[in-house]
Amino acid sequence: MYKSFFHRLFAIPWLFFAVFACCLGSTATSDSTTALDEATVYPTKPSTRASHVSSPSDQNLSTEAIISIVALVSAVIIVPIVSKCATHWAVKRYRQSRISPTTIVSGIASQGQDRPRTALSTSSASLVNIEANVADSIQLLPLAHLGHPSSSRPVIIAELSDQLQDGSIHMTNQHESPSLQDTIYELEGTGVASGTGDTGRTRLVMLTGSFDSTHYFGNYTEVEPSLTFNTQGWQNPAGDQFFKNQRKRADDPNDRQASYFFNMMKRIAQELHSATDVFSIKTLDNVQPSILDWCMAPGGFLSAAMYHNRSARCRAFSLPAEDGGYKVQLSSKARITVDFLDLNLLAADMGANVIPPTHPEAASFLPSQLSPGDMFDLVICDGQSLRTHQRPQYREILESPRLALVQLALGLEHIRPGGKMIILMHRIESWRCVWLFHVFRKFSTVRVFKPMRDHAKRSSFYLVASNIQPRHKHAEEAVRMWKQAWRAATFGTEEAYRRLTQQPQAIIEEVLDSFGPEFINLATNVWETQAAALAQAPFIQTQSISFS
Repeated sequence: MYKSFFHRLFAIPWLFFAVFACCLGSTATSDSTTALDEATVYPTKPSTRASHVSSPSDQNLSTEAIISIVALVSAVIIVPIVSKCATHWAVKRYRQSRISPTTIVSGIASQGQDRPRTALSTSSASLVNIEANVADSIQLLPLAHLGHPSSSRPVIIAELSDQLQDGSIHMTNQHESPSLQDTIYELEGTGVASGTGDTGRTRLVMLTGSFDSTHYFGNYTEVEPSLTFNTQGWQNPAGDQFFKNQRKRADDPNDRQASYFFNMMKRIAQELHSATDVFSIKTLDNVQPSILDWCMAPGGFLSAAMYHNRSARCRAFSLPAEDGGYKVQLSSKARITVDFLDLNLLAADMGANVIPPTHPEAASFLPSQLSPGDMFDLVICDGQSLRTHQRPQYREILESPRLALVQLALGLEHIRPGGKMIILMHRIESWRCVWLFHVFRKFSTVRVFKPMRDHAKRSSFYLVASNIQPRHKHAEEAVRMWKQAWRAATFGTEEAYRRLTQQPQAIIEEVLDSFGPEFINLATNVWETQAAALAQAPFIQTQSISFS
């Protein structure tokens, strides 16, 4: 967004220069042509212009025309080069001048050299538990950047309660949690939802990008353990109302809002493509490009993918509108095969060929929808559980992880070698995200993208995996494990699902040791983009923090 603005800004003077050169060249050429024409038409008439053609000044006129043409060509070449360089410089300076992510934090003691500090040490553990006051609710607090003044390494702080009574959780801030099961899933993903401790005690859980293993960062994690993390505005009722209004518009949009949402998703998709080239599909000769889109409606991403691949065939799935799904906004569906169904009912595709007769939805599960020969060059995995989806109550707790597992398992299983996947994710600091990045990097090239404008205030971002090798042993193992986890969540108990998906501490430490620094590099831009957007949110009043 900023690059295009500065590009246009710096291109204006050079375009004026090009127009001026063009006019000058046209004038000189016109004068020369006129003189030559008159000399030809009136060969015997003494003519000032005719004599002027053969005079030495005529050579100067021709020189002017040549100079004008050279200037015009130079302008055409120089415009994009100089504009691009100036844009790069301006964007860099602009980003440096923007409100630092640290300025949205209030109630944090100065980290100056004259103040006492306490380094957090965890013996390579992923969490730092600090006893705090009794709390009756779980409160997920947004991102802040702390740490060493010379470092951009983030520290994420969340305040949690150990009182998970009767399996229920009460949220005081539900800005980004569309439903209860999403909240529980994200908490489980960070490894902090099922923590132990004295009843009624709250843990202040401090996570860095590498989950606070101090041998990575040394004094980068120096903070005062008694601090209270208060992000100004997020506890403001105006913030609650802001996101509540957004959820309401998303759940029940009118025609204008639905059209806006569709166009917004197209903008995000185009921005994603500009940053990652994800929609550029290269296939062998005579092989038609193919695209698979889970949860397609309203169709913004698929529209962008089809625009960049005019000959591609597309397969899409979407929740029926009568069941709470979005309406499809695509104007042309000639190259698309769409199946309107509930992805969490794809039992046969997920390896569940025998359905327990006592299951509440035993009669609703579907036969296989994808054959072994259905292979795709691009798979879009951006489906989320919808608040408007009419589903049985028993599904609420694990609906989101099941939906993610279906898209990941079947998407990776049906990707062509060298293909690409786009995966919508949330809270990049969560263990779930770290683990998924770690898995994909074993058999693909992993990149991260977060829009600068749309959804910038939210924790959402996109994992872009390219050059995927689906026959790699780690890829095949991932598909097998994801299908097994889905079957446990669908037909088993919550406890069985947790046992299957929880990672041993030794595995966590191994991943952090091998992947922590690389993960920081991937995640930093996501954190900075979100924090900068929050600093400019209408419901937040920023307050500077002294780091002198």
